[in-house]
Amino acid sequence: MTQFVRFVTVGALNFILTFIVFYVLLEMFSIHYNVALGMAWVVGVFFTYVLNYLWVFKTTDALIFKSYFLKYATSGLLVVAMNMGLLEYLVGSKGYPPFITQVILIPLVVVLNYYSAKLWSLRPPIA
Repeated sequence: MTQFVRFVTVGALNFILTFIVFYVLLEMFSIHYNVALGMAWVVGVFFTYVLNYLWVFKTTDALIFKSYFLKYATSGLLVVAMNMGLLEYLVGSKGYPPFITQVILIPLVVVLNYYSAKLWSLRPPIA
């Protein structure tokens, strides 16, 4: 299985997890869509970090697990901020439904997350 396929597999699992969290917060608790997205992101970032670190990018040095997390969370935060901005624009300004709009934004988010992890946040140190 290629690295990208493993990344997409983790992403698919994360998609299910975070959309359940997003849906429950949005529809059952009537939490604002960007707050619900932020809360779902926090759950997802921990979930994906562990799987991406250990399985996708196979970083073997246990001592750098914590140090990579800051970079991973930072790159994820930048992507989710962009996601929130687009979601706010499309829902707030254009009137699109939040849940469907977020589903449509997912491919862009996946590509940005993959390349930020591969090229920066989970990239092995250059020897």
